[in-house]
Amino acid sequence: MSVDLERGIRIFTFSGSVTPADLEFVATRYIDREHYRFTDREIVHFAPDVSLAEIEAEDLGALADRFFEARRTRDDVLPDETIWVMPEQVRSEARLWREFTHDPECTQKDRRYVETLEAAVAAYRLPDAWLEDIRQGKGFRHFGEVGTIAPAG
Repeated sequence: MSVDLERGIRIFTFSGSVTPADLEFVATRYIDREHYRFTDREIVHFAPDVSLAEIEAEDLGALADRFFEARRTRDDVLPDETIWVMPEQVRSEARLWREFTHDPECTQKDRRYVETLEAAVAAYRLPDAWLEDIRQGKGFRHFGEVGTIAPAG
């Protein structure tokens, strides 16, 4: 996870083989009031090389439980939408995750799917000049293993 508190942006990046421990790491961020603000714009980026083969429905259920617990104990205003950068080849890989977490009545936010980081920046109507900062992590505080986000193609 990377956050830019000044710009109000949070990015989760998933690449390589995602494990249940990775989801537990995400779940622990939910209680970090200083760095995980529900009001921030959120981009969830799935790299083209991501593998979710180790993730089971129970892992997603545990993550959802932690999210809803954090929501219940905090008074943050939830954003209307989140944007997931999910290249076409990743969509079938993430089918279970998408189906499990896509109920807007439960999450109270809509999810938009785009294929590139550029499209996510455009969807949020962020200044074009921010794209490279986001890609390089400039101005962000990083949690966990974080690298640059490679351009599509």
